[in-house]
Amino acid sequence: MNKYNIKYSESIPILNCDFEGPKWDEAELIELKYVRPESVNPLPKTSVKLLWGEDGINGIFKVEDHSLLARYTNIHEPVWRDSCVEFFVKPKGVRGYINFEFNCIGTLLCSHVTNHERTTDGFRESRRIEKEDCQSVLRMSSINEPVPVEVTAEKEWYLEFFIPFELLRKYFGDITINPGDEWTSNFYKCGDDLINPHWIAWSEVKELNFHSPEDFGKIVFGK
Repeated sequence: MNKYNIKYSESIPILNCDFEGPKWDEAELIELKYVRPESVNPLPKTSVKLLWGEDGINGIFKVEDHSLLARYTNIHEPVWRDSCVEFFVKPKGVRGYINFEFNCIGTLLCSHVTNHERTTDGFRESRRIEKEDCQSVLRMSSINEPVPVEVTAEKEWYLEFFIPFELLRKYFGDITINPGDEWTSNFYKCGDDLINPHWIAWSEVKELNFHSPEDFGKIVFGK
């Protein structure tokens, strides 16, 4: 099982999409290397870093891409069809997981999935995170404008996010976070409607299905 150690930060500054900035100096780097065979070349290269603090989890993606698409601008639209990065997380001892999916301009799709069995209209048991709660997930992207028609060009872009623990407690219950705690998680890069559709993960997914918590890796909260 893949394992990632999240370093603790006394204060997490305002988001600025600076992947090499000083606040990330101690953060471990993840590279997303597992590529589903259904993917079409050329493939983007994707990296991510995480920190945690008293109030939540801060993360930043770096994508070295070959094309861009960002049609969706409203919360809960199907951003996985655009140029998209994703963070799925499941605290220890809770029911279900939450998927945080961001297209390259920061539009968010977010659900609490408690039974990931597929149905004709989604999942056996899940609910969308309320839009006002989604607004509490801070997002900043290096791409500021929608890309309604796919552009094929070499492009490096960044997406930074902050997930407050209060949001997680609202949906998971009264979780506590202490150094040494272990959660499960996965990180993804996808783009279903791109000229080069692809499905890339940090922890190997055994089928073309990102919603499989059995495939999640382990994240460990450090000091």
